[in-house]
Amino acid sequence: MSDKTDWEALMDGAFGRRAARPAADDTRRRAEQARRELEALMKEGCPIFNLRSAFPYLIDNSFPTPCRQCVVMERGRLSVCGRCVEVPGLCRECGYFFAAEYALVFQGKLPVIADMLSTYLKYI
Repeated sequence: MSDKTDWEALMDGAFGRRAARPAADDTRRRAEQARRELEALMKEGCPIFNLRSAFPYLIDNSFPTPCRQCVVMERGRLSVCGRCVEVPGLCRECGYFFAAEYALVFQGKLPVIADMLSTYLKYI
């Protein structure tokens, strides 16, 4: 059992760190609670870059993997989407929000594209 709060577990996913999975029957409740907490922080003006329009896909893990348009350079090694593609079956449990959001953009999801532009362009 992890000592992490739902928020810490969500942020682990946002930054691509692998966290222990909660029991299957508890997953949906925890994800919805974390989504509400994240949206509340966004409304308060916290600089959170996760896209609200992508939340349903992230919560349901229903985005295309791997994202072939995402490229990660780490320690001089180039990987498509992230180094997790080398682990069989791990893409089905992706928690790399950046890759998920880009996969949805490149799939042509207009609400996610608009959300991405309005979110990121205000910080440029």
